[in-house]
Amino acid sequence: MLYEPLAQLLDVHRLEIARTAAQEAHSSEASSYRNRDVSLLTTRIGVTLDKIAHYARSGDPNEYRDYMAELAKKRLTEDYTVEELVAVFRIIINSINKVIERELPGLRFEKDRARYARRLEGIHGLGQSAIVATQMRQNGTKDLN
Repeated sequence: MLYEPLAQLLDVHRLEIARTAAQEAHSSEASSYRNRDVSLLTTRIGVTLDKIAHYARSGDPNEYRDYMAELAKKRLTEDYTVEELVAVFRIIINSINKVIERELPGLRFEKDRARYARRLEGIHGLGQSAIVATQMRQNGTKDLN
């Protein structure tokens, strides 16, 4: 698969990326994340990183989209907002990109970094769409009752 090296990078740096993203989420404007323990956030973000790596390997968006929809459904019932979920997802993607830039430096890897950045933006877009669609479905259900 074209993105196997990206998936391997995520596997190798999983804990580092999860911790970095969890710490940033914990100190962000998102109050629901400030109220959670960093170790819990690290664990949860690690699971999301596993799903991103799997999607990078498989190229099949269905399982990833379904995971993001279920995750959003669960977090929305825990009083997280859609804005918080999307913001923290952006933090995760940015944390991945920082590791990519560090691990693949210089002109030699410029094309790889650009290709992985585009792939991660696509992954972010799909995840964000799943989050927003889940909220819309939940709001539509509430409005009908």
